[in-house]
Amino acid sequence: MWPSCAAALREYDDPGEAAAAYAAATTPALRERYDYLTALDAQRHRMWMGGPVDLAHGDGDYALFSMIAVGAAPTIDHVFRVFIRRIGFLASTAVLDSDLRLQRRIEDLYRQLLASLPPPGRHARRCSRPP
Repeated sequence: MWPSCAAALREYDDPGEAAAAYAAATTPALRERYDYLTALDAQRHRMWMGGPVDLAHGDGDYALFSMIAVGAAPTIDHVFRVFIRRIGFLASTAVLDSDLRLQRRIEDLYRQLLASLPPPGRHARRCSRPP
């Protein structure tokens, strides 16, 4: 859980010291998320520009891969908890970063999801207007 500004203000009489203590306590978590979102933005941009991306593997474009957890969330309770804790600032992004077993599980779920989808274009033909 993130330290609160109110706690820092209670601990320090000087508002400047309280602000410095709060900044020191929260900066590492903010930096971690900034670095993650910067990578995610760069990977999304590359994808949008038609560049190659590997979002199916933890050792590929990791920031995009880690967003796949939301697709697996409804099927596996542990994945759901990890994902929600990461995006809700309740846990470090490292909670998934360092769990290679869970990353492999997400890769497997993604592979299963892709295998269950209809071939490309099938949906479009079914929804197209008759001649």
